[in-house]
Amino acid sequence: MKRWPYTLSLECGEVTAVFIHYARRHGEWSDDEPPAHPTGSDFDRLFAGVAGDAVVFGHVHREYDLTDGGRRFLNPGSVGCHDQAQARALVLTPVSSAVSVAKLAVRYDDAELLRAFEERQVPWRDFILRRFIRRR
Repeated sequence: MKRWPYTLSLECGEVTAVFIHYARRHGEWSDDEPPAHPTGSDFDRLFAGVAGDAVVFGHVHREYDLTDGGRRFLNPGSVGCHDQAQARALVLTPVSSAVSVAKLAVRYDDAELLRAFEERQVPWRDFILRRFIRRR
């Protein structure tokens, strides 16, 4: 994994889509969290060092689809760290000088995982379940 690139840029028609885990500052991952109700310009500032018309990112567990100055900032949301057992994904399709985005969600059964938290007495399980998984 050390050899993997920090970003992956793909040409989608006339649009460059950049895929990145999250923003970096001075070669290190940024711990800048977006505000509670971010705007496209908030993400434009956060990803100022990332060249691309569409920036697809993760790290933050919330779903985003915001634009600013012709740039689009997309995060499908986390796979399991929210209130539903869903794997979420995005499909980007080039449309002239923009991208069309289809949002997908596939439900899965996580009952065994949730049961294992109790059976194995996972340290910090109450915090993890309350903060990240939130399906109680």
